[in-house]
Amino acid sequence: MEKKIQALEDFDEKVVGTVLKGMAARKDYRILLMPDHPTAIILKTHVADPVPFVLYSAEAPQNNGNVGYNEKDALKTGIVAKKAHRLMEALIEGRPTWTEI
Repeated sequence: MEKKIQALEDFDEKVVGTVLKGMAARKDYRILLMPDHPTAIILKTHVADPVPFVLYSAEAPQNNGNVGYNEKDALKTGIVAKKAHRLMEALIEGRPTWTEI
């Protein structure tokens, strides 16, 4: 568990943090952050649960309040990408219409 947490923290700092710093001067970018699959810690294998995702638009930033980036908080939002192509459309076209994803 400790190694998984450290790997996530390192990714957040070294990859996501680096990208966000590089994009700070731009005003017209969008970022989609999501894993390719969930891996249940207790099972130590892939599971078919929905994955959490973040779709951020610098043109229309939104405050997510106290929602964290994890499976438990993702379920609380009720937002599920049932069709991956809709999520990609929202990223490319900049129209996060959550009811259609």
